[in-house]
Amino acid sequence: MIYHAEGIVLRSQPFGEADRIITLLTRPEGKVRAVARGVRRTRSRLMGSTQLFTYGSYLLVRGRSDLETLSQGEIRESLRRLREDLDLMAYASYACELVDRMMVEREPDEFVFGLVLAVLRQMEAGSPPFGLVRYLELALLDRLGYRPELDGCLRCGKAWSPGNGWGIDGEAGGLICPECGTAPTVRRLSPGAVESLRRMRSLPAERAGVLRFSAETAREVRSALRDLLDARIEGPLKTRAFLESLEAAPWKEANHGRAGSD
Repeated sequence: MIYHAEGIVLRSQPFGEADRIITLLTRPEGKVRAVARGVRRTRSRLMGSTQLFTYGSYLLVRGRSDLETLSQGEIRESLRRLREDLDLMAYASYACELVDRMMVEREPDEFVFGLVLAVLRQMEAGSPPFGLVRYLELALLDRLGYRPELDGCLRCGKAWSPGNGWGIDGEAGGLICPECGTAPTVRRLSPGAVESLRRMRSLPAERAGVLRFSAETAREVRSALRDLLDARIEGPLKTRAFLESLEAAPWKEANHGRAGSD
């Protein structure tokens, strides 16, 4: 089977002496893994189109194995800045690993494809990557069947209202009110952090770049989403530790954005 596909390069790993295995998120086929023959040679015509984060058009050949063969590739958007800036590379690498870990192979999802492309494009254009990655985390949870409850208490059903004592239980999958929040798995959140999570859900992907957080709210939102993801993903995300080491540095407006209305 030979087919054309728009795709985004999520992962690239050496294979043999001169080849690479490329993980692509494609529009028509979902996540696929393909061998790019000879791509590590200097004059390979596939070198540019198989770089991380590249959005391109690809000709793929499906055989009997789990791996496709990448026959041709044409760059649509290089997104080169994501590979040249250390902070952006850390955020983009985490975003792509997250998508790779959460998506099942060969299950196409038009929404997820558009979501990932929109997030990477906005990073490339200079929008603060912290908010974009948090948006992606929540949107993937929502889309892939793990939508967290953010409108009220998971245990008693009490509607959310601004006030102290609310928290989030990552294992249970949502908000817990002050009266029910006695379990050790409940992480306390400020009203601003809860409102930030709820506000993220109301934004379309193309506007995720407007998200801004204060330093304290950013820490709370990141921790809440990490709890929700860790309860649903097996094993650690390799890119997370490095990304969080960057985020532990003094808060930088250029990379993270200032506070919004939280």
